[in-house]
Amino acid sequence: MSGNYGDPGYGQQGGYGQQGGGQQGGDPTYGGPQGGYGDPGYGQQPGYDQGYGQPTYGGDPASGPPGYGDPNSAPPGYGPPGFGTPPPPPPPQKSKTGLIIGIVAGVVVLVLCLGGVGVFAYLKLKPGSTTTTAGSSNAPAPAGSGGASGGSSGAAGGSGANAPAGSTHKVPSDGCAPADLSTFASTFGLSPDSSKSPNPKPEVNKYSTLSSTSCHAYYVKGQLQAEVTVEMDIQTGDDPTGAALRDFNSEKSSGSSVYGPAINVNGIGQQAVGFKSSSSALHIYVLDGNMVTHVEYFAVGGDSSNATNQDDAHQKGITDLARSTLNRTV
Repeated sequence: MSGNYGDPGYGQQGGYGQQGGGQQGGDPTYGGPQGGYGDPGYGQQPGYDQGYGQPTYGGDPASGPPGYGDPNSAPPGYGPPGFGTPPPPPPPQKSKTGLIIGIVAGVVVLVLCLGGVGVFAYLKLKPGSTTTTAGSSNAPAPAGSGGASGGSSGAAGGSGANAPAGSTHKVPSDGCAPADLSTFASTFGLSPDSSKSPNPKPEVNKYSTLSSTSCHAYYVKGQLQAEVTVEMDIQTGDDPTGAALRDFNSEKSSGSSVYGPAINVNGIGQQAVGFKSSSSALHIYVLDGNMVTHVEYFAVGGDSSNATNQDDAHQKGITDLARSTLNRTV
């Protein structure tokens, strides 16, 4: 077995005698003459042609049969150290596929961006487009906020600057979000009741053709304990406005049988009625498009007499609170 390049035993061929390829190790089968080195007649035998040709002995004793030579030389087929090693293969050429794909993708993104800007500019600047902002001349004027009062029903007023009467309303994700409770509480000097949690308490229930939301808010003012309830029934079926109208008429009929005759309220939604209960509560029901909104204010303790809870100021307060739900669900 040949040693590795640089191994001290490298080039020593087992089975051929001692180091130095010129010494034959006494192999009886070696094809040369049997005489020892230095025989007087060795190398001077003209005509010696027993199949070996011109004698090749008598050279450097350190030289041996072909292929062995210098013991420090490499085995046949290896050549001098450092030579004969095949050159490393050329590095593989890098594929340009990734670069091409990146360039194509960049061009596509650029085209899409330019197209989006162009469409936006067209829609923004095309003839007939208008932009309505709060306070602009083309925004619908808010309707008056009539309080609960007797008398015949007048023309249905608008629902506010953001929601003309008869609008289509969307289901909010939070039952309390559409109600402007902070303005109502500030108007009457009410503070949130810290003993209630959560306060306010929202709820949303969705059915096949109807979504019902509710919001309960609890307040205190000295010895007064007040509760505001805001409920919204939003129809989402095949005939949402017809279903909302039937819902409103049902609430109006039920309220009349419990609280007494309904009081028509002007200036909000398509139709609105109010009720004053004997328990000092104040109610308003509003029909607008596909939604019916119900707001109730109720207070006990302190100055919670019917005359106080059901005065014109509180009637206007719950009407404005109902209007905020109409404006914030379109």
